[in-house]
Amino acid sequence: MSALLLALDRDPGARARDARRLRASLERQGLPQAFAAELPGITLGWHEPPGAPGSRAQWLQVDDGLIACVGTLFLDGRCGAAALASLWRDFDGANGAASSRLAGEFQVVLAKHGRGWVFGDPLGMVKRYESADGRLASTSWVACADAQARLDPDPVGALDYLFLCAIHGLRTACEQVRIADPAEVRELVDGVRERPCGAACWAPGACFGDRDEALDRMQARLLQLARGWADAFPGRLRSALSGGYDSRLLLAAARATGQRPALHVYGSPASADARTALAIYRALGL
Repeated sequence: MSALLLALDRDPGARARDARRLRASLERQGLPQAFAAELPGITLGWHEPPGAPGSRAQWLQVDDGLIACVGTLFLDGRCGAAALASLWRDFDGANGAASSRLAGEFQVVLAKHGRGWVFGDPLGMVKRYESADGRLASTSWVACADAQARLDPDPVGALDYLFLCAIHGLRTACEQVRIADPAEVRELVDGVRERPCGAACWAPGACFGDRDEALDRMQARLLQLARGWADAFPGRLRSALSGGYDSRLLLAAARATGQRPALHVYGSPASADARTALAIYRALGL
């Protein structure tokens, strides 16, 4: 995956030092040299993933600004440079991050008309890590940790990771690095944080009239998303398959758009999931 770095400080020397530390860590992790940009009080870097020069389309300089993305962002079913250019053109403030036109898993930095914002998908599938003082940020926890002058363990974050194998809040294993709230949009120049992706944005505008209306609307949304996958990765979709409802639903959605995903299953050949997946695979002739 590609990576973002942000150094935020009105002192050019301090900002350059932070950006240099973040960049050095990402390069030690094997990412190529960053594309970089300077905004008032902000240094931005975007590293493409190793061996994937085609991903360069996720760094897009537009008119008097730019947009950079880590992850996979869909806008109105489109992906890649066309989606990013459209997002930049239509974006008019923090509320744009909560648009139902957006889907996917991503972190985005967007600069336009002398202002800048950073935000991610509202579920936080692609995380942004920030120093406790907010002066630096990256999609890499390691880079943020490497850039700190000292590191102290956060017992709650460390135990969360050790016992549950993932972080389930905004704390990490060290006190100096935090996870940005996925409901927030951070304005980079003045530091204002807004929450357009809070609980209210998940509520439907009106209650469903009946079961059929609910199913029709959910199916329409799922097929809209699946058409985006098909357009972005024609003939290149891969999907897990098991006895679980979620993987079978995603497979059905992909097939409804004319795609035939390459399939894989987890577990030993004798497991219930593997046996169920094989039965589905044979029944569908995949």
